[in-house]
Amino acid sequence: MVERIERIRALYRATGQQSHNGDTSLDMRAGADGAPQDTLTLQGDWQQTDWTRAVNEVLESLRDSFPGIQIVTGSAQDGDKLRQLAAGLGGGKHMVIDQAFLDKMAQGPEEFQEGCETLMRLLRALNLTDMTGIYVSEDKAQTWQYFEKSPAAEQLEKAKQLLHWFAEMNKPKEQKKTIFVTNPRNYSTKGKYHRLARAASVGQVNLLISDINSAIDNLQGEAMSSGENAAKARRAIRSLRTLLQRATRKISRLQAEQLLSAKKKRAEREQKQEEANRLRRAQKEQRTKRKRADATTATGGIVQQPTPNKRWKNSPYDAFAAVAAPACPLPSVSVGDMGGAGDAAGGTVELGPEIAL
Repeated sequence: MVERIERIRALYRATGQQSHNGDTSLDMRAGADGAPQDTLTLQGDWQQTDWTRAVNEVLESLRDSFPGIQIVTGSAQDGDKLRQLAAGLGGGKHMVIDQAFLDKMAQGPEEFQEGCETLMRLLRALNLTDMTGIYVSEDKAQTWQYFEKSPAAEQLEKAKQLLHWFAEMNKPKEQKKTIFVTNPRNYSTKGKYHRLARAASVGQVNLLISDINSAIDNLQGEAMSSGENAAKARRAIRSLRTLLQRATRKISRLQAEQLLSAKKKRAEREQKQEEANRLRRAQKEQRTKRKRADATTATGGIVQQPTPNKRWKNSPYDAFAAVAAPACPLPSVSVGDMGGAGDAAGGTVELGPEIAL
């Protein structure tokens, strides 16, 4: 891991030197052991895009090297905000890196090397200890431990939820709130197209045909109505009828393969090698045609667009697409995104001592 970071650092030092040859100077000095040491001096107008990209590559490398630790970016101004953020993240190992720390890493080679060493040291300590998470700010780090709620607390939470439901059920009809949310009808036919492509016997295709006919019968009433989903229902019926035709053709292909296989076995028993070889080639050609048709069938069907989730409206994840500079590969979290997840989970957070960087 350290060698990989060193290679990334050397690569971007060399790139910066070649790209800005007119604005950089390389001074070779001898160290105490006689080995040459290079000092790279950059002008003030040199852009930090290359170093930002190097930081992003190091973050991806750290995430791959420590798969048991979830590494994200976020900000917590004080201890209360950090407790809420940690409670929202819940159990498991977490490292939250402040954007100010990443900006400091991208200022130059020395800051980059120092930041890499700091992250490596903190990740190793987090991986080897019983700490739940660590928050890395610009000049200090803060650890925490997350404790799951006890079984007694879980039972108390379930009892409160049941009492709430009973209270809602005893209210008058006009005051009741919807407790159970029903899922909308799914007009997608992609799954049945995949089932036909995977079917390997006549029995499996016949079972699928029965399911298709049942789905068409269920959609007939809605297709003839004047509701808002009538057009979707009619489109799904057309797609299913097309699938029925393909299923009929696949049954014919499977039966032709079975007939060729029986003839080939009979020729082999009668020791008619030429006839057996001809039937073997014919069976192979028939199987190739069927698999080619299956591949075409697998790409068909209607895929229903998922309903947009209001929870992620104006999510910070959407901001990465509009950034012109190299985007950070880590997801971003904040206290506002937790949505009270810490209170719902019922866990407690205990902050550890601060670590000066």
